[in-house]
Amino acid sequence: MFSVPLNPKLNENQLNEFIVFLKQYKDYIYDFYFTCRVSPFDQDAMGDVFQGGEEDHDYLINLALYIQNHTGVKASAVFNNIEVRPSQQNLDLFITNFKPVYD
Repeated sequence: MFSVPLNPKLNENQLNEFIVFLKQYKDYIYDFYFTCRVSPFDQDAMGDVFQGGEEDHDYLINLALYIQNHTGVKASAVFNNIEVRPSQQNLDLFITNFKPVYD
């Protein structure tokens, strides 16, 4: 089983192709993962920075939930930034912001 990334910068055509891909290969895909940019998690491990604010965060969570419901492939939120300390405060922030994905 594989995990595949959802790139938050996909245009509409690329997003549709991603959905088709997930449907076609869902028997081999464990989940698709995505990273929302919520402070202090503004930068991912690859160095890409998004500054869309709260609208970006809500959009990506809603998009992930839509894709999950439409394809049957599970969505997983990821935190992938080695520059942010693994503290209880940051864990609580992650849980609060990504609760809709895991409900």
